[in-house]
Amino acid sequence: MEFDAEKLRRDFGASDQKRDAGLTTPDNIRRYDDIVYGKYGKYNLLDIYHKKGCHSTAENDS
Repeated sequence: MEFDAEKLRRDFGASDQKRDAGLTTPDNIRRYDDIVYGKYGKYNLLDIYHKKGCHSTAENDS
């Protein structure tokens, strides 16, 4: 049996969309979506969720 990675990605994507339908980000969270971290486009995207009001040392030093 041959493994079909593209079909697996489509199937997982469809399940993810169904699971996540209607979800919203809480008001106390700052959200950064689709940060590119590699050369493979949509396969190298990162989302970051950061609690509002929290600051890193680097931010406080600037």
